[in-house]
Amino acid sequence: MVNLTKSQPAPDCLVAEQAKSNGSVRNCPEVRERLRVDFYEKCYLCERHDIPMEIEHFIPHKGDKTLEFDWLNLFLACGHCNRAKGTQLDLLNCTNPSDDVLRQLEYQYSAENLSSKISIDALNDDVRVRNTAHLLTTIFNSTSGEGKMYSPKLRSKLGEEIQRLETTIESLLARKQEGFETSDDYFALQHHLSIQSPFFAFKYWFLRRHTLYSLEFQDLLAQAPLPAF
Repeated sequence: MVNLTKSQPAPDCLVAEQAKSNGSVRNCPEVRERLRVDFYEKCYLCERHDIPMEIEHFIPHKGDKTLEFDWLNLFLACGHCNRAKGTQLDLLNCTNPSDDVLRQLEYQYSAENLSSKISIDALNDDVRVRNTAHLLTTIFNSTSGEGKMYSPKLRSKLGEEIQRLETTIESLLARKQEGFETSDDYFALQHHLSIQSPFFAFKYWFLRRHTLYSLEFQDLLAQAPLPAF
């Protein structure tokens, strides 16, 4: 999860749909397009980007038309995360600048013997931080229902991205040691640390925990997430 900014003003069609007795945010194409851009085509919870997305209400509207059509309450999520979240309340809001989601949750990915381990830990005792950490951990490690089939695929995709990141770094360091690094080598790393990168939060914490990497790229980490390319 990474902090994002919702574009303003709200799509005009939301007002028209709210006025209808059978109105729906799904009848407003601009909503989906704006969310796609604002969320960089990623699910705001798992940060995967290569699967179909749904319009999700951050605060469940439960028939409240104000909440149902509130632009600030509309998020982009994959189906798996949308269903895992359900009607849960008291979560960190990644579109609220005061909720520094990247630095309130610690992400860890490790792979051993063809299996992977995922953990997302709360870095303070705030109930919303703890709830968000628990939800994200469940999303990546579910062993029941739909999650039993989907979570292993999600972890596999994450593993592929971490491997790409590590390969990028090792290539850059090797070329740097030989004195042949170029701006393209750094651009590849910067792309991994940009806001639109899939699984950005895991990549950020992977670099922070790796002593050599964190020292070598501390300036980039201090600026992360970098602007979209």
